[in-house]
Amino acid sequence: MPVNNGPTVGVDLGVKTLATLSDGIVIPNHRHLKRRLTKIKRLQRAVSRRKKGSQNRKKAVRTLGKEYRKVGNQRANTVHQFTSQLAKTKSVVVLEDLNVAGMLKNHRLALAISDVGWGAFRRQLTYKAAWYGCRVIVADRWFTSSKTCCRCGWVDEQLTLADRTFRCQNPACRQVMDRDLNAATNLAQLAGSSPDRINACGEGSAGLGRPAQVKLPSVKQEPNCRTDSRWCGARSPLLQQSMLQSRAPGTCVTIRERTPHLYPWRRAETASVVRSTTFQVNCRDV
Repeated sequence: MPVNNGPTVGVDLGVKTLATLSDGIVIPNHRHLKRRLTKIKRLQRAVSRRKKGSQNRKKAVRTLGKEYRKVGNQRANTVHQFTSQLAKTKSVVVLEDLNVAGMLKNHRLALAISDVGWGAFRRQLTYKAAWYGCRVIVADRWFTSSKTCCRCGWVDEQLTLADRTFRCQNPACRQVMDRDLNAATNLAQLAGSSPDRINACGEGSAGLGRPAQVKLPSVKQEPNCRTDSRWCGARSPLLQQSMLQSRAPGTCVTIRERTPHLYPWRRAETASVVRSTTFQVNCRDV
């Protein structure tokens, strides 16, 4: 497992600029699709003018596909270079949990958001961080990183997207700085204040998705008790009673009932959608 001793950085993704780092570095947005959009529209019109099934139409389609491939390769190259630089030089990277699918429903910003590639950025940074020993922390989706002053913590509830400069109204602070830089600084401060994912018991999770797995939390149960969790949605009450009688005296059995699956042919895909109810039955002494 490689060890990365680089600094901690917060990354604020945007549309005007690809990203703003908490150390002041700004990554420009090259807008690959927007720069070639005029040519793509012209090639698309050329395809529509050609007769369907003709060789000229096939040539026009290939030309249009090559232009789309150039845009995709340029965008992927930009994101790959940026994510590789972060994973190699930073020990901790803090990101925002952006609702990209929801923001794409805004038809005025959908083209600009798709041209940046926020989803590809997070996906690439996640697996590259495991290669180079970097740790990625995803902030809460509702964390007000842009509206909170990074120095005193004052929150500007009236801040809009048109305001590109953050002005703190706290009389003891009065800080004025760039909106994106302020958000990136707030994200970087989360690395020291928020621990890794903590489960309900207050201990570390299994961390199966990470290269360095942590120890599983201890099982907190009553003494001389055992828990047997099974999916018993199709079992009869008589069979459940026989299961209880087969247990040793003083044990504790938990039977989980599951509602019938709506789509049996998609059991592996939608298994987490079906709700289950759990109840505990105490065995009588035999």
